Amino acid sequence: MSGGPDRDPVIGPPDTPSGGPDKPRPTTPQHTGLRRIGAALHYRDFRVLWFGAFTSTIGTWMQKVAQNWLVLTITGSSSAFFLGLDSFLGELPILLFTLVGGVIADRHDRRRLLLMSQYIQMTTAFTLAALVYFNRIHIWQVLTLSVITEHTGMGTLSEVPPEQRGLVSGTHEVPVEIGDLVLAGRGPVAGMKIDVEGFESHVIGGLLETLRRDRPWIVAEVIEEHLRRAGTSSAALLAKLAGLGYEAHAISLRRTGLRHGLQLARLGARDLPVRSDVLFLPEDSPLRAAVLAAEH
Repeated sequence: MSGGPDRDPVIGPPDTPSGGPDKPRPTTPQHTGLRRIGAALHYRDFRVLWFGAFTSTIGTWMQKVAQNWLVLTITGSSSAFFLGLDSFLGELPILLFTLVGGVIADRHDRRRLLLMSQYIQMTTAFTLAALVYFNRIHIWQVLTLSVITEHTGMGTLSEVPPEQRGLVSGTHEVPVEIGDLVLAGRGPVAGMKIDVEGFESHVIGGLLETLRRDRPWIVAEVIEEHLRRAGTSSAALLAKLAGLGYEAHAISLRRTGLRHGLQLARLGARDLPVRSDVLFLPEDSPLRAAVLAAEH
């Protein structure tokens, strides 16, 4: 969430009027080093993700070492050439398909893409193990599997979703539902980006005072499946913001020849459920006229 100067957030009641008692304001606890890592591991979903990624990475390293040894054993005197070719083919999908992979990651559920990439790597690893066990392995099979599943091959191409970060005046990572406390006394908030994997409705509930006072624009990734896991829906989120006087506009990419640009489209009941980035604009915002003109 962005919208203030880049400094540690202070949580507490608004400043007391002049002449009142000068009480210190409590600050959020700051975790550093190993304590910060330990704090992150308190969350079950993060523990599952971290241990899963750790196990997968160890397995990938083991397969890489074993596969290089296998190429060396199969090819004999030509091993140097085939070792280099194997590494090259593992890198080739990144060279050819990175841009395509970014578009796919933007337009599809990233959780499913991550699962798909893991399934591909698991399948090819078992295939390689079976070929070696039954003594049916040939160098062309090893090279083909390298293209599909090497650590930087097609199997892992979709594992790193593209990060799009703009210039913001401040970034605050805080528990949901306390946004008003963090932003209290920081001056007008022009806009904010919310990315909480389905808990957008909870965050909005903690920002009611800020939204009514400053009328900032909001950009959020609205994915129906993520919202349902958090116990809500895109229809409920849009209805909550509509009650606060906000209009929803879907953000997408528009391509004309070799040129790309952003396209905005007003969201209505017929567009539900939503699975895209969404710009929420106050009905009284000066940006609204420009957005409406861009949509037409």
